Amino acid sequence: MSTMVRWNLGAPVVIVAAGVVIGLVNDQSIKITLNTQAMLYMAEIVLAVLLFVDATEVRGGR
Repeated sequence: MSTMVRWNLGAPVVIVAAGVVIGLVNDQSIKITLNTQAMLYMAEIVLAVLLFVDATEVRGGR
């Protein structure tokens, strides 16, 4: 049995925890790189696609 199943952890929780750890131990170079207008547009596109995919998923149907 995998550790994630045994501890009842999902992939999103693990990814967020990894991001927090990387953010705490890394210097300011990532912050400078990610704090750009291009990254803002990229985040908006990713969120729009995720919302679209979630909205088109129909459970149960007619």
